[in-house]
Amino acid sequence: NVKAEHTFLVTVRDTQTQEPIFGAQVRLYNTSLDYDVVQPTDEGGQTFFIPLDAYTYTLVVQATGYQPKTAVVSVAGATSRIINMTIE
Repeated sequence: NVKAEHTFLVTVRDTQTQEPIFGAQVRLYNTSLDYDVVQPTDEGGQTFFIPLDAYTYTLVVQATGYQPKTAVVSVAGATSRIINMTIE
Protein backbone atom coordinates (compact mmCIF):
# COMPACT_ATOMS: atom_id res chain seq x y z
CA ASN A 1 0.00 0.00 0.00
CA VAL A 2 1.78 3.09 -1.27
CA LYS A 3 0.80 6.27 0.52
CA ALA A 4 0.28 9.13 -1.91
CA GLU A 5 2.61 12.02 -1.29
CA HIS A 6 1.20 15.49 -1.16
CA THR A 7 3.61 18.21 -2.23
CA PHE A 8 3.44 21.97 -2.61
CA LEU A 9 5.63 24.00 -4.97
CA VAL A 10 5.67 27.77 -4.43
CA THR A 11 7.02 30.15 -7.08
CA VAL A 12 7.59 33.76 -5.99
CA ARG A 13 7.84 36.45 -8.67
CA ASP A 14 7.97 40.22 -9.00
CA THR A 15 4.57 41.48 -10.22
CA GLN A 16 6.14 44.09 -12.51
CA THR A 17 9.01 42.19 -14.11
CA GLN A 18 7.83 38.59 -13.58
CA GLU A 19 11.41 37.88 -12.47
CA PRO A 20 11.84 35.22 -9.76
CA ILE A 21 12.55 36.53 -6.26
CA PHE A 22 15.54 34.82 -4.64
CA GLY A 23 15.67 34.44 -0.86
CA ALA A 24 12.02 35.18 -0.11
CA GLN A 25 10.86 33.63 3.17
CA VAL A 26 7.97 31.26 2.57
CA ARG A 27 6.05 30.04 5.62
CA LEU A 28 3.50 27.27 5.37
CA TYR A 29 1.54 26.43 8.48
CA ASN A 30 -1.51 24.73 9.92
CA THR A 31 -1.84 24.95 13.68
CA SER A 32 -4.27 22.03 14.02
CA LEU A 33 -1.75 19.76 12.27
CA ASP A 34 1.10 21.23 14.34
CA TYR A 35 2.87 22.00 11.04
CA ASP A 36 4.88 25.21 10.67
CA VAL A 37 7.80 25.36 8.24
CA VAL A 38 9.69 28.35 6.84
CA GLN A 39 11.86 27.91 3.74
CA PRO A 40 13.72 30.35 1.48
CA THR A 41 13.22 30.49 -2.28
CA ASP A 42 16.04 29.43 -4.60
CA GLU A 43 17.47 31.26 -7.65
CA GLY A 44 14.34 30.32 -9.59
CA GLY A 45 12.13 31.88 -6.93
CA GLN A 46 10.91 28.44 -5.86
CA THR A 47 10.64 26.37 -2.71
CA PHE A 48 9.17 22.89 -2.32
CA PHE A 49 7.31 21.55 0.72
CA ILE A 50 7.28 17.76 1.12
CA PRO A 51 5.77 15.61 2.59
CA LEU A 52 2.43 17.19 3.48
CA ASP A 53 -0.98 16.00 4.60
CA ALA A 54 -3.86 16.72 2.22
CA TYR A 55 -5.24 19.69 4.07
CA THR A 56 -5.67 23.46 4.01
CA TYR A 57 -2.64 25.54 4.97
CA THR A 58 -1.90 29.21 5.43
CA LEU A 59 0.89 30.54 3.22
CA VAL A 60 2.83 33.67 4.16
CA VAL A 61 5.46 35.06 1.79
CA GLN A 62 7.87 37.83 2.78
CA ALA A 63 10.69 39.35 0.75
CA THR A 64 12.83 42.40 1.46
CA GLY A 65 11.35 45.48 -0.19
CA TYR A 66 8.04 43.79 -1.01
CA GLN A 67 4.60 43.81 0.60
CA PRO A 68 4.00 40.51 2.44
CA LYS A 69 1.43 38.19 0.89
CA THR A 70 -0.87 35.74 2.68
CA ALA A 71 -2.93 33.04 1.01
CA VAL A 72 -4.93 29.99 2.02
CA VAL A 73 -3.95 26.89 0.05
CA SER A 74 -5.61 23.49 -0.20
CA VAL A 75 -2.91 20.88 -0.75
CA ALA A 76 -3.83 17.58 -2.41
CA GLY A 77 -1.44 15.64 -4.60
CA ALA A 78 1.07 17.80 -6.47
CA THR A 79 -0.07 21.35 -5.75
CA SER A 80 1.62 24.52 -6.97
CA ARG A 81 1.00 28.20 -6.59
CA ILE A 82 2.57 31.33 -8.09
CA ILE A 83 2.80 34.29 -5.73
CA ASN A 84 3.30 37.70 -7.35
CA MET A 85 4.94 40.20 -5.00
CA THR A 86 4.45 43.96 -5.21
CA ILE A 87 7.21 46.40 -4.22
CA GLU A 88 6.42 48.36 -1.06
